[in-house]
Formats: sequence, C-alpha cells, structure tokens
Amino acid sequence: MQKVRFLHTSDVHLESKSPERLDALIWILEKATIIKAAVVIVGDLFSSAKDARALRGKVSEIFSLYSKVKVFIIPGFDDKDVYVNGEWFGSNVKLLKNSPYTEINYQGVKIVGVPHQEKISLSQVLNKIRFNGLSILLIYGTLFDDSAQGVRKSIKENGENFFPFFPDDIANENVVYVAMGHLHSGFELIDCKGKKLCYPGSPISLGESDVGLRKVAQVEIDTDTRSVDLLECIITIGAYKLRKEFVILPGNEDKVMLSVANYLKQNRDIRADMTVELKGFTRADKNWMAKRVENLIDRDKESFHSLKINDNTASYKQLIEGHTLVQEFISRMESSSVNSDVKYRAVELGIRAFEKELS
Repeated sequence: MQKVRFLHTSDVHLESKSPERLDALIWILEKATIIKAAVVIVGDLFSSAKDARALRGKVSEIFSLYSKVKVFIIPGFDDKDVYVNGEWFGSNVKLLKNSPYTEINYQGVKIVGVPHQEKISLSQVLNKIRFNGLSILLIYGTLFDDSAQGVRKSIKENGENFFPFFPDDIANENVVYVAMGHLHSGFELIDCKGKKLCYPGSPISLGESDVGLRKVAQVEIDTDTRSVDLLECIITIGAYKLRKEFVILPGNEDKVMLSVANYLKQNRDIRADMTVELKGFTRADKNWMAKRVENLIDRDKESFHSLKINDNTASYKQLIEGHTLVQEFISRMESSSVNSDVKYRAVELGIRAFEKELS
C-alpha cells in the first residue's frame, strides 16, 4: 500500500511590497517537509509578471532551500504571462504550463494541470484528456454546481463566470481529486460526482472578503484503494481577517452590545484583524453608543492584531420618545417572530415613514 501526500494551495499572489506572502509560502514548504508531502500551487503564485521578475531570484532561493519537496505549479489569470520563457525555479519545481493541459506522473499518480485559458472552454479541454490511470486535476477555474455554495456566492457578488466547468466534466472514474484555484475568500471542500474537489482559498488575506483562518488542503491518496483523505490545515503564521455584522433595533441596544462583547471575548486572537459592523436604529443617543463602542475597544484592543468597531447606526431617540404611535410600532416589531432581516427592513421603512409624516 502506497500513500501519496499533497499540500494544495492557490492564489498566493506574491508581490514585492507584501513580504508576508513569501512567509506564507515558506510556511507551506516547511509543513510539506515535515509531513513528507508534495506541494501543488493552482494558479496565481505571482500577482503579475512584473512581480515575478522582481521576486524570481528570491522565490528560486526559497524553493532550493526545500529541495526535497516536489512542487507542481500551473499558471492562473494574473500570472499567465510569467512562465512563457522557460523560467527555472529549481530542479524540484515542475511548471505545468502548457495549453490546453500538461500531465506528469508522480509516485503512481497522474497529475493533470489545466491553466487558465481564454480561447477555449474548460469543458473542451477536459474532453481532450485521456484519463487512463489514477489521476488528480489541477484546475484554475469556476465550478458551476449548487453544492459549491462559496463559489455561487462569489459569482453572485462579482458577476463573473471565470473559465467555468461542470460536474459532468470531471465525472471520469480515474479522477479522484480536483485541486482548484481562483476563489480567494476561504476554504471550501465540495463532494461532487463521488469525488472530492477543493478551493483552499488564498493562504493569506488578500482583500476584505478573505475572512477567517487561512488554510491549505492536506490531501492523502491511497494508490491501491484509490481512497482520498483530506484535512483542513490551518496556517499558523500571519494576520487574518474576521468580520461580523450586528443589527440593532430600538430597545435591544443593551442586548446587542452584550452580544458584541461576548463575540469579541470568544474570538480573541493576536493574529486577527477584527472588524465589527453595527447597523440599524436606536432609541439611544449617539453619545451613549459612542461610549459603549469606546469601552469595548479599550477592553479588547490588545487582544487582536487590530480592532475596529464601525458604528453605522442612526439614532431616533427624539422621534421614538415623542410619539406614542411610533413607540407602539417599535414595541410590536420587537415582539415579532419574523426573521431579523425582515424585521430590520420593516423598522427601516416604518421609522422613515414616521419621520417624514411627523416632522
């Protein structure tokens, strides 16, 4: 029985101005050394060809320090022009850069790399491949399937259908794992057509939507049974982002602010860049809210890498206290069993209507 291990990452987006991204790459290579795994980097190792030129020497030096770790890289969208001149990153690094795909054998596993391409559909590429042995796919593209909730959310928010493929495209029984890239936000493991697919997310937070602990996928394939075990491996260096929104409605200010305090207490981490967003409407004045926010920041600011509490609430103290009809409306909304989003929208419309009529 032979077990083959991989650490799967993507979208490192190395940049000259962001040395912490190099630190994340080093951490992954160190981890691979410890657990005796190869590394697959599924697209956008670099943010641009310019960054690649500036960092090529440094990155080659890093890979050479971990010469016992086999590294397999495919181009993504932002670094698709990086590897056109036969660049050399070390004897342990294999660039699967050819279009429409490149395949290579590693310890009884066929690795098929499909980089981002613009003049052919991913379905067309996959139809060209002959999967005649135990295989894993490296794909820089977008899975269109309802099981991939994070992908669906990203498409909805960003309005793109980047190099799409579909469950039937990867249905071949010899494909046991699909390592994907392009989705930065976070780790997503998908069970599809009886096989495991994974977007590991960027190993560092690249933007405001990249929230939560950063991870890589630790994949172990049994070449005899063809079973695949996958673990979420938390990256233990560098800062990461946490975001949480709280909705305040008139009368529940104390309850919500207590929830904020408990959330901060439960998530204290010196590596976390924490942002709390407060929205809604209050019967308290702005000074009361400001003081509560100030107290929370003073209490917990040393417990995080950074801490922001953004108070976007609107105070309707005078309107509510001055009109019994408004008070009755607020009271009924407070006791309503409708979900919080509906309640928030109803209070928003109601208060604004009262404000217009009673002003």
